[in-house]
Amino acid sequence: MSARLNDWPERLAALIKARRSMPFAWGSHDCCQFARAGITAITGQDPARGFGLRRYRTERAAAAILRRLGGIEALLGRAGFVEIRIALAQRGDVMLLRCPSPTLGLCLGTEVAVPTADGLTFYPALQAARAWRIG
Repeated sequence: MSARLNDWPERLAALIKARRSMPFAWGSHDCCQFARAGITAITGQDPARGFGLRRYRTERAAAAILRRLGGIEALLGRAGFVEIRIALAQRGDVMLLRCPSPTLGLCLGTEVAVPTADGLTFYPALQAARAWRIG
């Protein structure tokens, strides 16, 4: 796991601004790709490097990849991120919501940003089911 870059707050803010109105798209702006982009912005390191991931464009293909890797939770563990209590999550950490299916988002303090069809949607952080410390 990599440490946070000195300018991570600005990099995270730029990512949120760029993705705010970007609609959900499998393989480019889905929950895993959004979390990956956030982690990369914060740490400067791609957390999925070395996993042998291939491009996907459908929910079915994404589900097959996640199954092969053991699921969203296992993927974060394999990338070296430590699970934390939800109440300890801070800005930049990754959170898992169930709305209704498992969805990753980025903690922004009291809210979690999640990609949806209309762009980023913000949920109360306390609605998260799990959280991982980034950096």
